[in-house]
Amino acid sequence: ELIELALKFDPENLPRRIRAGELYSRAGSIKTGRRHLEAASRAAPPGALRCMALMWLGAAMGYDDDVAGAAEALAEAVEEAGDNDALRVVALLRLGLALAMTDRFSEALPLAETAVELADQLGIADLRSQARSFSVIANFVCGGGVDYSALQTALDLEVPNGGATTFFRASAVLPRISAWVGDLDAARQQIHALQKQVLDGGTEVEIIWAAVHIASIAILCGRYAEATNAAHDAAQRAEQLAGRLNFSTTQNQLAAAAAYTGREADARAAAIAAIDTGHRIGATHITKEPTAYLAFLEVSLGNYAAALETLRPLLDSFHPVHGVEIPEGRHLPDAIEALTALGRGDEAQPLADALTAAGEVRDRPWMLAMGARGQAHIFAAQGDLEAAEHAAETALIHHQRLPMPFETARTQLLLGQIQRRRRHRQQAHATLAAALATFESL
Repeated sequence: ELIELALKFDPENLPRRIRAGELYSRAGSIKTGRRHLEAASRAAPPGALRCMALMWLGAAMGYDDDVAGAAEALAEAVEEAGDNDALRVVALLRLGLALAMTDRFSEALPLAETAVELADQLGIADLRSQARSFSVIANFVCGGGVDYSALQTALDLEVPNGGATTFFRASAVLPRISAWVGDLDAARQQIHALQKQVLDGGTEVEIIWAAVHIASIAILCGRYAEATNAAHDAAQRAEQLAGRLNFSTTQNQLAAAAAYTGREADARAAAIAAIDTGHRIGATHITKEPTAYLAFLEVSLGNYAAALETLRPLLDSFHPVHGVEIPEGRHLPDAIEALTALGRGDEAQPLADALTAAGEVRDRPWMLAMGARGQAHIFAAQGDLEAAEHAAETALIHHQRLPMPFETARTQLLLGQIQRRRRHRQQAHATLAAALATFESL
């Protein structure tokens, strides 16, 4: 209200109009903020002011309904920054994020690396932290593992209440990385600490972001009630905002919680809504997770052909190096199970091999467990039950380092089925009873 009042006295004041657009966008009034920023970007002369207007306009477009347009605006912002290296760092990071949302991480990574170099030259602590935070995520998704040194530096340099969005805040990157490498107890503590920060002094968009990631981590932990509550909270908040990006991410977590608790209609509706919205706004990267959950639902129902049809875009683009970490490869265990169930073990083998190979190199218990379980499916389909039993038992060893109870029980279910086929009745009974107890408790 104050900034609007100030604009009435001086409607041609560009810095003030840009500030109004920024504040509206941060508060979640995306369309109002976008109107201010579109006007400012048209009126601003080349240089710093136009760069700032375009940066905030790109952010508003990304949250609204045009991620591809956001990337174009942000590319312009990088050019308008000229020799202002501080603005250039921020513009590079935002452009990198827009590219990441359109599933162009290979293009985003060099921008992040350039931002790190420029920020170090400037010596500005918060920019150095933001650049490293995004670089850590981009490098991880591109198959480079975790740069723990860079992440720690980003944490050390983070400026509390410095204004960085959660995408570039080290304390927000940390719980995502912890979850993806399987350190789920730490991830839960870290994401709840971040939620407290944003509830105390963050924007509505940041509050939604924290709730979405609390739900995502809770799903991995098998805490489905917690995931459902967090997802509903995020969805209710997102309904009050104009942006479709928030809608898609909240529907994604609602789909996951419903799929894991057997609510088929709810899961299907939420997953399809998330996928369709992601495609409509051009944010193709965020369609991968709900696609994986929809395929998981189909596999759970025994609809193996439908699962593979759902996963076709992900399987067609699969890469054995940068497609096996949890955010990019969570669908692989379901793909392997569906392929082997349909007698297509030769297509499943490269997926299991990729998980195992990367797991050994990066010491990821999730990859190792999923790779061994996948191999058990393949051996079982081939009729080599002894090898299948050994592979499933190997998977359970890796599960001991992975606090994902649902996945452990799923491996026990497979092992029990194999033991029953081998007529090891007492062992099968014990293994299946353990799996059943976990499923019921979850």
